[in-house]
Amino acid sequence: MLDRLSPTRRAALKTLGLLTTAALVPQLSTARGENAESRTQLGLVIYDCGIRRRWLQQTDPSVDLYEPLAFLRHCQALGAGGMQAALGTLSADRIRELRDFAGQHNLYIEAIVRP
Repeated sequence: MLDRLSPTRRAALKTLGLLTTAALVPQLSTARGENAESRTQLGLVIYDCGIRRRWLQQTDPSVDLYEPLAFLRHCQALGAGGMQAALGTLSADRIRELRDFAGQHNLYIEAIVRP
């Protein structure tokens, strides 16, 4: 009976491969497009996307998912309600652009503050 509950190595590798694909390609894990409206009140914390960030930077070094506006766009594309991120020091123009995007798409921004 215990053998039937334990996954085989092949089954575990297959599951791991499917999970990795779903994490790296959000279009496969969600039917929402780039113009999706907020589907949930739950947001994403920026550290959730570390693996995706590294993968994106390998394909295009100019892409930084930890840049606040890029991350907020990513959250919106996934249907999240907003983001929690360290904003760092942003220029007035970048703040305005971030705030405008959040307002247009009904997203929230929670800042991570480091003392």
